[in-house]
Amino acid sequence: MNHNYNFDNIEWEITTACNAACPQCPRNYFGSYTWKSLPIVQVDLEWTKKHFTEDFILRLKKIDFCGTYGDPIMNNHLIPIIEYVKSINPNIQIWIKTNGGIRTLDWWTKLASVLTKNDCVVFGIDGLEDTSHLYRRKVPYSDSMKNAIAFINAGGNALWSYIVFKHNQHQVEEARRRSKDFGFSEIIIKKTWRFMNKKHEYQDSYPVLSDNGEIEYYLEVPTDQTYVNENYQKINFINKKYTSIKEYLKVTDITCQHKSVRKIYISAEGIVFPCGWVHDRLYGYEAEQHTDKAKLVEMINSTGGEKLVNLNFSTIDEIINGEFFQKIQNSWSNSERLERCAMLCGGELNGIGSQNQWNPLTKNLTN
Repeated sequence: MNHNYNFDNIEWEITTACNAACPQCPRNYFGSYTWKSLPIVQVDLEWTKKHFTEDFILRLKKIDFCGTYGDPIMNNHLIPIIEYVKSINPNIQIWIKTNGGIRTLDWWTKLASVLTKNDCVVFGIDGLEDTSHLYRRKVPYSDSMKNAIAFINAGGNALWSYIVFKHNQHQVEEARRRSKDFGFSEIIIKKTWRFMNKKHEYQDSYPVLSDNGEIEYYLEVPTDQTYVNENYQKINFINKKYTSIKEYLKVTDITCQHKSVRKIYISAEGIVFPCGWVHDRLYGYEAEQHTDKAKLVEMINSTGGEKLVNLNFSTIDEIINGEFFQKIQNSWSNSERLERCAMLCGGELNGIGSQNQWNPLTKNLTN
């Protein structure tokens, strides 16, 4: 097996802070309080200049500012970081994935001025005035939309990402109409895979809790099959073929999607992972209950500890060609594999890949 990683694009979480409380995000407890073990950190321009050298930036074709736990626009240094990167590599493509619910209109106008039509901001707005906040909790539709429109009117290229649930499925066509009227390049209708929870169990409804832990309502799978992820239909077949999802995850062939598209993931703490789906094993109620958490920590500790996987102490090439990445890849062919790798990149389920309407513009929009 070839362990060397050749990459030319990265997903980069520049902060773990977020203004939202989405119920299926691992950063909070079912939409209520922020998970207590999650460190709230952000990188700044000085850190970027130290660890993203000129040679490193020139290697890259694309930076995808996204996050397992945070929203990139929460980082006060986002625009200066983009300006620095573009000053070295003007042709680099920038994607930003955000709920769009904060910052001033002037800030969004400024962001548009440092980006080009080859760049893109993806606004996660999951419904209209009366529904979007049911998933994007604490983020009013009006705030996200006014910011998106300011960005578009200033020349920015924007996509609208719309996760479909039972409560907003009836508004998809109206959202399509508004996306054209407001100037979005496209609206991506997402057939969510998040009803496979972080413990890799299917549940067709998901509790949403208040800050004091009481159930306020439930998120539910769409009743309109047009918007249901096709991979849910495969679960019964897999349970029969392998006796359970757990058994399937032990034996399915794994082909790393990120490696195949020459992509790696860098967390706000500076830890380098093959992808963000491995990163989300570190924190969160469901993730920390799962055996993957202990396996991932053991992989890090047994290959020299965090210093050997963190950009604060090691170079990018030392990390991706080091023992940690090798150990993850070696595990794909044995019983020590992370279930997360098998679930997201296994041979018979492609829940993430089938979330979106795929076309040349959105073919890399996987999370």
